[in-house]
Amino acid sequence: MDAKDVKVYAMNTQCIEDSKTDRASLITVALSSDFTMNALLALSAAHLAWQTKNSDTEHLAYHHRGIAFKGLHEALSTFSEHSSEAVLSASMLLSWQAKDW
Repeated sequence: MDAKDVKVYAMNTQCIEDSKTDRASLITVALSSDFTMNALLALSAAHLAWQTKNSDTEHLAYHHRGIAFKGLHEALSTFSEHSSEAVLSASMLLSWQAKDW
């Protein structure tokens, strides 16, 4: 992870830590949406990989991110009020992992 990654990670961590309510909401949505859960698992694995420098965990983060993007793509193609929270939550979780800003 380079300096840019560390800066993005720090900004994202602060965003998550700013509100316990937001974290609880993301978890609640993730429990009812597979692609949002995979976005959350990807963020968790990316954080663990960054802390442990473990390449297997980094690959796991990429795996979950791919599943999340596929599910998000499908949800966007059939977007509805019912899927809006899952789409927003997954989009937020995935954007916090973006390295190419």
